[in-house]
Amino acid sequence: MPENQPFKLRSLILSVYVPTALFSIGEGAILPILPASAERIGASLPVAGLIAGLLMVGVLMADLPAGVLVARIGERRAMIYSALFSALGISASVIAPNLLFLGIGVFLVGFGHAVFGLARQVYIAQHIPYTHRARALSIIGGTFRVGAFFGPLLSSLLISLYGISSVFIASMILWTLAASVVFFTDEEEKLHAASSLTRTFKIAYRERGKLLTVGMIGMIVAVMRASRTIGLPLLAIAIGMPAQTAALYIGIGGAVELSLFYLSGQVMDKFGRRWAAFPTLLGMSIGNLLIFTVTGPSMFLAITIILSMANAFSSGLVLVLGADAAPDDARSEFLASFRLLIDTGSAVTSPLMSALIVITGALAPAMAFFSGLGLVGFWLAGKHLPATKRAK
Repeated sequence: MPENQPFKLRSLILSVYVPTALFSIGEGAILPILPASAERIGASLPVAGLIAGLLMVGVLMADLPAGVLVARIGERRAMIYSALFSALGISASVIAPNLLFLGIGVFLVGFGHAVFGLARQVYIAQHIPYTHRARALSIIGGTFRVGAFFGPLLSSLLISLYGISSVFIASMILWTLAASVVFFTDEEEKLHAASSLTRTFKIAYRERGKLLTVGMIGMIVAVMRASRTIGLPLLAIAIGMPAQTAALYIGIGGAVELSLFYLSGQVMDKFGRRWAAFPTLLGMSIGNLLIFTVTGPSMFLAITIILSMANAFSSGLVLVLGADAAPDDARSEFLASFRLLIDTGSAVTSPLMSALIVITGALAPAMAFFSGLGLVGFWLAGKHLPATKRAK
């Protein structure tokens, strides 16, 4: 869309925000119960963890093919098909007679997540002017937080009333509704029938400079987010905090984050992308380093709020960095490679943290490593992200 053409964010409500909120709440509802669902049909604790991890395996395996699919059929149809594909996948979990069926269903949900997420990001990059892009994508980031906050609440309510299978059925309904909402929108799309995995690899090589700089910043942000998600529950265990207290304090952090997410887009569109990256990376680095000082619940809550405020500034940041860097002639293919970097960062954080805890013998030194990584990201952001609101 030309930048001198009037644009209103509310025009994205039906085409992007409502479907994304529905998809995110459905996903947020099933994530906490995947291990329990596996355990219910006979999985040991390690196998239950493996089943839950198949969602990320599906995401990683779908990232590059998703770029080809979105380029060939368009963002709108890709969002519809991926939401329905996820609903179909989770239906296998409802009727799962064994762990194989459940594992396949979870894998398919991950596959659908990757396609849906890429299609939505390409749509924003394609249709929204640069001057509004960060605000548009920060709201997308906010819908993820809506799903992460309200999804587990929905899951808890449904389990108490109808049992664990009802959560899967609710997610199926939400994802089908997401596909239906997109179906009744009508947007012009640019299709690239010649897109292929070979072309995707060629685009990644051609744009390797962006992937190794801006992509690396995005990857570090993803790692810092994941270290927070994994590290806070481990910290609660390390200081002997009751599980219900830890859950409450982490929930308070989630509420803080949810209330601030739109600020990130305002800052990026008004002042420039680096001014959201700086507080995110510096704040998370400081928060991780301060874990050395945590001995009780009050400091735990303080660290949780610091990390939540820092993460609020990253709402939409990674999506914006990818959209800004994507070349006009190969948005889908470039963003597929970009998202693979980001998702790989998220996926490796848990085993990396486990290895660091084993090596150092404690959580705090392991979190100090991630603090240092955040400072590396801070330096990269200062070197490679624009200091002003208009640079591409």
